[in-house]
Amino acid sequence: MINSMMDGHQFITVAVALDERSRPLVDLAADLCRRVGKKLHLTHVVEPWPLTGSGREAGAPLFAAKEAVEEGRRGAAARHLDELARVVPDLTVTTSVVVGKPVERLGREAAAVGSCLLVVGAGARPQRRLLPHGYSTASSLMVAAPVPVLAIDPATTARLPERELGVLIADDLSPQSEAALGFAFDLAAAYGHEPTLYHLHVNGLSLENLRAGLETAAAAARTAFPQDREAELAFDALLAQYKDELGQRAAALRDYLEEAGGTYAPMVRTGQIRGELALVVKTQRPDVLVFGRHHAVYVQPFSLGRMPYGAMMSYERPVIVVPAP
Repeated sequence: MINSMMDGHQFITVAVALDERSRPLVDLAADLCRRVGKKLHLTHVVEPWPLTGSGREAGAPLFAAKEAVEEGRRGAAARHLDELARVVPDLTVTTSVVVGKPVERLGREAAAVGSCLLVVGAGARPQRRLLPHGYSTASSLMVAAPVPVLAIDPATTARLPERELGVLIADDLSPQSEAALGFAFDLAAAYGHEPTLYHLHVNGLSLENLRAGLETAAAAARTAFPQDREAELAFDALLAQYKDELGQRAAALRDYLEEAGGTYAPMVRTGQIRGELALVVKTQRPDVLVFGRHHAVYVQPFSLGRMPYGAMMSYERPVIVVPAP
């Protein structure tokens, strides 16, 4: 395998919320495990019952009640996880129930068992004044989890394709996106059955902006304004440079993909990333979208850099966010 987060990690972990989406989420993760040769881990987080003052002291009546409530919740969760594990008898399935804050504990648990992926259910459309079910947990995990996070809405993705998986990696050409690039190649190659990897870079500098910049520079230097053809040549050279960079970044990864019968498709688009990504998703119809996560991404609530969480999920595709090393 390629040297990515998938290499050397044996489990795919599912964050089980004990709701109506638990079974379809486990079915999706189990199908992925079969295709890429991984084991399945099911985990649920029981949030501690908050106490204040003397209630937090051992022996206090409220403390005993807290222990009883948490024990009951842990027991119910363990039974539910065991029931879910029995629906996939063909896989190695382990389970765990932990206590703590969901975002913190889910990420730690996934890393502790050796997971290449943490699968979490997520809704795509916020209701007015309310966050959709799973929205906060999924977006926070995408920002903070130490392992790659797959956010998926079972209502829009009932199952993964049997053949010809299409994986789209949105690459900003930064060093911090290299881990996501390796993961995308590894996922596509491991899935097999003639996968296609769409390697996309969106250039934010338009021809019009480039022309304006050249004219400003010419005016400052008191030289002749560049002709339209000169600006076009410079713009074409810029796009060619970006495509060459894509090829260089993928050079060490393509052989493994192509040995699996896969196809590598580099793409350079110009415009705003959300709009251009929407066009590529519409025309190429990839099955999975992959993004890199930089160290400083939480610039606003539910946002990964310039790509808000809601925008990611609005394409109605499973989304994988891969942390930088």
